[in-house]
Amino acid sequence: MEKSNDKHRCVALSELQPGDYVVSIKGTRTFRLKQPGYMDSEAAMQVLWNAGVTHVWIDPERSRQESTVSPEPTTAPEESTDFDSLAQSRALYLEAREIMARFYDMVRDGVLPNVEQAQQYASHFVEGVFSNPTTLACLTRIREKDAYLMEHSLNVSILMALFARHLGIDKKTTEILALGALLHDIGKVRVPESILMKPGRLSDDEFEIMKSHVTHAVSMLEEQGEGLPALVMDVVANHHERLDGEGYPKGLKAGQLS
Repeated sequence: MEKSNDKHRCVALSELQPGDYVVSIKGTRTFRLKQPGYMDSEAAMQVLWNAGVTHVWIDPERSRQESTVSPEPTTAPEESTDFDSLAQSRALYLEAREIMARFYDMVRDGVLPNVEQAQQYASHFVEGVFSNPTTLACLTRIREKDAYLMEHSLNVSILMALFARHLGIDKKTTEILALGALLHDIGKVRVPESILMKPGRLSDDEFEIMKSHVTHAVSMLEEQGEGLPALVMDVVANHHERLDGEGYPKGLKAGQLS
């Protein structure tokens, strides 16, 4: 990123000091600085490292001396950055990812999903989406091949909440939608791993087995009995249906879908 005027100085991220006033960043296309602000925490520095930032532009005239940096920043609202909110969102995402890993391990071992616990996770995502949608959304880009299934469900839950928020849907309904998204692929734990993780194109027979994950998910959640919102089951049962009727498992058309 080009510097905005001759007073700004470009420094390597490793040279950045607490109290420096950051005006822009360079070295990555996946992370953008919304507005300038002070570098006041190690968490903020770590966010930049993780995002692949290599250099930043600072304003030496506005930077504070390290000795004057307050343990609890008192930056004015107009000078705040997304650093800390991104760090908090990242922490929430990584924690949820670990929880989801344990969640899917339990289901693979034959333990019925704890829907009440899953609802708590979904509520956390929705809270994050309503408080800072941009920073939480960018974290859906985190990838680990071995963690695809649970991470995909986590990402879809976040994106569902973002879209519901965009549409102006109320928070309670958004939480239910996010829960449905969180559980939508749970039936894949009953699909053979050789098919689930196959790198190439599935054969027709393999694809039929893959499609069964929808009915598996519905069956697993129906075993929970009463208490699961109908909207959750709607999301889970119909997430592969299409408006033209070419989806599965029932081939429903537009007029038959909610």
